[in-house]
Amino acid sequence: MTDTLTPIQTELLKRADSVYDSLSRAVTTATDFAAQQIPDVAYQYLVYYRVYLTTIVCVFTLMWVLQQTVMIKWAKATDKYFERNNLYNEGHHWFIYVLTTIVVSMICATTIFSHFKELLMVWFAPKVFLLEQLTNLIKH
Repeated sequence: MTDTLTPIQTELLKRADSVYDSLSRAVTTATDFAAQQIPDVAYQYLVYYRVYLTTIVCVFTLMWVLQQTVMIKWAKATDKYFERNNLYNEGHHWFIYVLTTIVVSMICATTIFSHFKELLMVWFAPKVFLLEQLTNLIKH
């Protein structure tokens, strides 16, 4: 078949073959590079999720502790104010304390416990976590 090709067709065929070889080498190099990067990417993804979930737990726990501290100091200050001024203390401030404690505690608990499974998985079963995340990426 190459006997019937003109010199120009033969030259084009050689150049097409060299372009194909170049593309093949480039794809192989890119594939090798991507394969080498997968462990690093997986590690960075785990570190990101560890920091993200740990930060959520710390922030909402700190928010709860801060709310408790502020409300207890406020309630004690209110009691002292009523005692110092010989006023009748109806105890409404305790209702406010209990109400804000319930609201803040529910927000904090809901946020922390909604991420609790992921937090445990990231810290104690990172491979399972990565497989689960990969499954979610493939599904969506």
